[in-house]
Order: sequence, then C-alpha cells, then structure tokens
Amino acid sequence: MARTIDSSIVTVRRVTKEKPLPLARFELKQKLMKKYHGLVPDLTPYQRRRIRGQQEIICRYEPERAISTLPQLLSDRDDRRRFLTLFERLLRDPLVNPTGAEPSREQTATLRRIREVLSEGETAAAA
Repeated sequence: MARTIDSSIVTVRRVTKEKPLPLARFELKQKLMKKYHGLVPDLTPYQRRRIRGQQEIICRYEPERAISTLPQLLSDRDDRRRFLTLFERLLRDPLVNPTGAEPSREQTATLRRIREVLSEGETAAAA
C-alpha cells in the first residue's frame, strides 16, 4: 500500500512537470508530509528516494505509460481513494498553489486523464 501511493504521487508530479526550487521543495515536502500524514505512506527517506528515482525515469521517458499503470499501482480501493483525496486536496492547497492559479491546459489534460484512468480502474475492479 505505502509504496503504491508514493509511486502514484511521484507519477502525478512528474507527468504534470512540477519543478519547484530545491530548498523550497524540501521545506514544502516536510510541511505537506506533516499536513497530510494520514494520506501519505509512512516510508523511510531511503525508500522515498528509491521509489522517486524509479518513477521519475518512467515518467520522464514514458509519461502515458506511467499514467496508464496507475490502476495497477493503486489496485486496492482504499489506496485509490486515499490517493484521489490527497490529489484533490493538493490541487487546492495554498502551500502547493499559493497564487491560486489555474493549471495550464497541458496540466489540466493530464489531471483529467489521471482521473479517467483511475475511474476506469475502479470500474474494472468492481466488475
């Protein structure tokens, strides 16, 4: 469960091309981990780095494949719900989006695709 949600978060971040500054990213990550501790898996720093590295490669070179594998990464209904809850909260969180700016067209399309893929996976899991 923990690995799949963390992998999914990395997938979304990389596919939507989120690129904060390194120091700001570290501080933001700490704040978000504390704020969303109930939705984020409890992993060691080593586990997070390893998963992030693997997922970054996949997302950089095969972004559509990364999105299409989300239902397998989040095959458990509770994991999928936690991920989508986290995903929706992060989109509205002022720590992530302090200006309240709308996502770009590309980001909006990617976010829609992620929701579609996970909805399809939910339907397939129920069948």
